[in-house]
Amino acid sequence: MEKRKYHRISFNVPVILKKNDQQWETEVIDISLKGLLVKNPQKVAFKNEELISVEFILTDNKTKVSLDATVAHIEDNSIGFNMETISLESFTHLKRILELNSADETLLQRELATLILNQD
Repeated sequence: MEKRKYHRISFNVPVILKKNDQQWETEVIDISLKGLLVKNPQKVAFKNEELISVEFILTDNKTKVSLDATVAHIEDNSIGFNMETISLESFTHLKRILELNSADETLLQRELATLILNQD
């Protein structure tokens, strides 16, 4: 059984995946400080380790979170991503999403400290 470093929360919002001049609309399934899982749109042919731009708008319909992520795994119905780069503003929004949806704020604080210390 795989042991995750970062706790994931269910978070269902529309998301846009961009690669070169192509883009696909799909939905986020879950998210963490370091990755996300999305529904596989139209069974796209991404490759592992491929860099993809990811954007989603929060439920307030104003706040956008943008990041670059690499493909971690591809399943028939989902694609897992590892976050590579994210702006401070988007990271602040992501952290707030996790705070509002996490049952254990101390766990989130430990994960944040781990992320900062390890830079992984």
